[in-house]
Amino acid sequence: MSMPNVEYQPSLYFMVAMRPMVGQTHGLENFPDMTQYARPVTVATVDVTLSRQQGLWRFDFSAS
Repeated sequence: MSMPNVEYQPSLYFMVAMRPMVGQTHGLENFPDMTQYARPVTVATVDVTLSRQQGLWRFDFSAS
């Protein structure tokens, strides 16, 4: 019996967390705009630039 060829694709997940109001806590459902970055295996460094456009957060990635 042989094993199937499995590829590993590391990913990083980014989100913006706003300070909760008094008495509230964060849960994953509070972050619908979570952004995934599928990092190539050959990449050692990822720079992330965060900006806000028309009320929406934007993540720009630069890998080296």
